[in-house]
Amino acid sequence: MVKPIFRSYIILFLFIVLVAVAVLSYVTVSKLRWESFHRHYVLSESLTARINNNFERFLLEEERRGVGDYDFLVVENGRITRSILSSSLKPGVKNYFQIDLDNNQVTTPFLPADLDTALSFGLTQPEYNDRLKVLRSIRGLLSQTELMPIVEQSVVGIQNIILNEPFQRPINSSKKVIKSDQEVKDQLTALQKTRLQLTDLVVDGQLVQNVEARIEPFVLNSQDNDFLLYRKVFLNDSEKIQGVILNKMDFLQAMARDEFERSPLSELSQLVITYEDEVLFALGAKKTIGSSLSLYNTALQTLVLPVPFEQLTLAITVHDLPLDSSVVVVVIAIVVLVVTLLLSAWLLYRYLLSQQQLVLRQNNFVSSVSHELKTPLTSIRMYGEVLQKGWADDAKKQQYYGFILEEGERLTRLIDNILHFTQIQKSTLKANIESHSIASLKTLFNKNLSFIEQKNFVLEMGYKNLDAVSVLVDSDLLLQIMINLVDNSLKYAGQSDKKVVRVDFLKEDAHITVAVRDYGPGINDADISNVFEMFYRAGDELTREHPGVGIGLTLVHHYAQLTGAELSLKNQNPGLEVRILLPIANDQLS
Repeated sequence: MVKPIFRSYIILFLFIVLVAVAVLSYVTVSKLRWESFHRHYVLSESLTARINNNFERFLLEEERRGVGDYDFLVVENGRITRSILSSSLKPGVKNYFQIDLDNNQVTTPFLPADLDTALSFGLTQPEYNDRLKVLRSIRGLLSQTELMPIVEQSVVGIQNIILNEPFQRPINSSKKVIKSDQEVKDQLTALQKTRLQLTDLVVDGQLVQNVEARIEPFVLNSQDNDFLLYRKVFLNDSEKIQGVILNKMDFLQAMARDEFERSPLSELSQLVITYEDEVLFALGAKKTIGSSLSLYNTALQTLVLPVPFEQLTLAITVHDLPLDSSVVVVVIAIVVLVVTLLLSAWLLYRYLLSQQQLVLRQNNFVSSVSHELKTPLTSIRMYGEVLQKGWADDAKKQQYYGFILEEGERLTRLIDNILHFTQIQKSTLKANIESHSIASLKTLFNKNLSFIEQKNFVLEMGYKNLDAVSVLVDSDLLLQIMINLVDNSLKYAGQSDKKVVRVDFLKEDAHITVAVRDYGPGINDADISNVFEMFYRAGDELTREHPGVGIGLTLVHHYAQLTGAELSLKNQNPGLEVRILLPIANDQLS
């Protein structure tokens, strides 16, 4: 039996080695080919996520602007002050605008309503005149769109006006600073829908409080070199359009250039941003590009930007990626191969060692069974001959009859154990789990554990008001467990001063614990985890004092599994306690 199993393990070992070599060879080739591409793919994924977050943060800042922020004068903390949009502008932002659709009037927070207001808020007349030019240029740009079909002003090129130093400082805002990327996404999602807002406005220089406004989400419009990002606002019976003019090139650079140049990809790849397949913006290694995104067949990442920039597509393309060093891959392959061989050899060694130990235990089992059968049979034969030849008087006859009966019972228990062990090995032993009261189990134990008295031991039982409690168990298997445990106690506690085997019934939550304890030497802690193994016997076979075949506790373990009980062992000093955990019947839990 051992040789076929050994041959199978050798074949398995060779198979593992061949599979490992084949897999590692494939991995080596694949690693050299794809490692570099994958590494750059991860970098591009991170880069596009950061750029996308820049767009989301910009959009969130615009969505959070109040209706009054597009006027030169706003209400902040209950007082009238200049709008934050009337001062310096961010890179890529040309200016902000507001259209009153009721009269096609265009205004900008960059310009106060009149010269007196400008002077009262720190602007000089030349600055006011320059800002008038900006307003005219905004009107000219808007006149080319569907936002404002009728404009009487001429078109002038829009310029970023640089204010005098005292007015280039940002104006304080009480709005909360958003830090985490997820918080940006969550707030942006909440704001990108039609919503109502109560706001305070400055109308004709007067403070008007709690004006209800309905605000729609921003939309994007492309105009030559500029983007128009705008939204509709409804105030009572009036309708306005509020938005920002973005220079395409400057704005896209502000969103993407710094992130791209900080990335290791900037030396090997190209960042391309398109609007409806038209290339607007490109950075990176390749000097000449086509006019269509479809020409870039080596894209690492392609990302559609968030609404309302969904018509903008960001792509990172790569050319001539360098291969990583093959030496590292080869070394890893060799190490994995060596580890695989060592692991396989170790597993094979452990298997052969376990087989050797099992064979040794089986041999010891056969020897022990032979001895356990021969000893009582010799005694039975001897006492039988004495009785047959009439050499014993009446008093001795009764004693000899008792010896024969005792040895016969011991043989019966041994043979029953061997038969049950065979059934367990063949998986033919089945449990019949039923509800049994503690009182009936107590009676069963007293009736069948009487052999304990023949060894001059006392059986003590402890229970407190548990007679009526029922447990789910196979009573026959539980009895076999108790017989084996008590028999073990008689063997190993035979030389103890206190010749008592104690059985306690304890209630613990939804379980009854049957605790079997003797007052012998107990078990070494090193052996506790092994005592349920097949044919295991603690100590040296050559010096062992106690009889046995090494299957008693194995049977106890299997009986417990079949009947749904849990076993645990614990040294009590003195003695050993075995606990059997049995479930209480469902009708007893209420």
